Amino acid sequence: MKAIVLLSLLVFTFASKVQISPVPDEIGHCEIRGTANDPAIRGTATFMRSGSFVLMTLDVSGISVNPGIEHGVHIHQFGDITSPTGQAAGPHYNPLNMTHGCPPSLERHLGDTGNWNVSSNGTIMESKELNLIELSGPLSIIGRALIIHSNTDDCMNETSSGQRIAQCVIGIANPTFTNSTSNNAAAFQPTNKSVCVLQPTMGNTANGIVVFEQLENGTVVVRARIEDLAPNSTHGFHIHQFGDIRSPTSTGAHWNPFNQTHSIPPALPSHLGDMGNVYYYEDGVAYYLHSFDSFQLMGVVRNPIGHAVALHASVDDCSDPAGNSGPRIAQCVIGYANPATDLALDESVPSFQDTSRCATLRT
Repeated sequence: MKAIVLLSLLVFTFASKVQISPVPDEIGHCEIRGTANDPAIRGTATFMRSGSFVLMTLDVSGISVNPGIEHGVHIHQFGDITSPTGQAAGPHYNPLNMTHGCPPSLERHLGDTGNWNVSSNGTIMESKELNLIELSGPLSIIGRALIIHSNTDDCMNETSSGQRIAQCVIGIANPTFTNSTSNNAAAFQPTNKSVCVLQPTMGNTANGIVVFEQLENGTVVVRARIEDLAPNSTHGFHIHQFGDIRSPTSTGAHWNPFNQTHSIPPALPSHLGDMGNVYYYEDGVAYYLHSFDSFQLMGVVRNPIGHAVALHASVDDCSDPAGNSGPRIAQCVIGYANPATDLALDESVPSFQDTSRCATLRT
């Protein structure tokens, strides 16, 4: 019975992809960082559609827990890496309510990728062709978390893989960095809340958290709390085209699917990813609060999940093409939030954005 249900859903997924995403190339990327259980881990995971399979590649180093044995690696339900030990990512991604297993079996969680070889010096350099994995459609893994565990997966017991030693959020990859010509990855599962954990780019220290929440009236409220910025400085704040944070430029340009000119909200026209500036400080911490009618966490085309948020070095002055706000000093990939995570941020901060420069440029 489970096999019949799975086959039906896969047919539905394929039909959805033909209807919504006719371009065959689909690519995802994940910048892996160690949890508190093994903090020195660094690496990448890439996912690329290859016919009826997805080619998953891990390039990881710095594993100090149980090197020399196979480690279980799984895709988990939430793209929520707010927990230092990986627990906010939730259980394995298992939308079809299957039993735990290992590839190539069809009787397994969709997030089960099996065991991966860890060398005696703590590295993983391996690729696998995986069935069941989807990079678009209603079962997409975009916006969810990849977890590397400390032990070997026995392919029967979900907890056999042990501690969560590394994590990342799977985003829409930049095709320029992956030798591909196009990408149609997108997230489709409805959610009213997503989260993005800002990490500093090389040579910078800014870090924080960004929360997107869709209200019952459809409005999406974006809140952020950011630390380690210069006091009273102002910084451009945008959603970018790709959820690919392997470098300060791999996130691409501003998210702009409708080919609009740049602006600061609520001034129009604007890029879909234009969020203006972070400028409000209290006790050395920067805060952001603004409401948008342009995003749709419950929709498809306007859904920011799988894209990246970038914080820039200087003020967004509203000029085309991107506000002249300088290099990206912190970035993150927007993922599905775990409902159990406390994502409450300051509700009292000002939400006014100074659009006077936009008016000057348009007169």
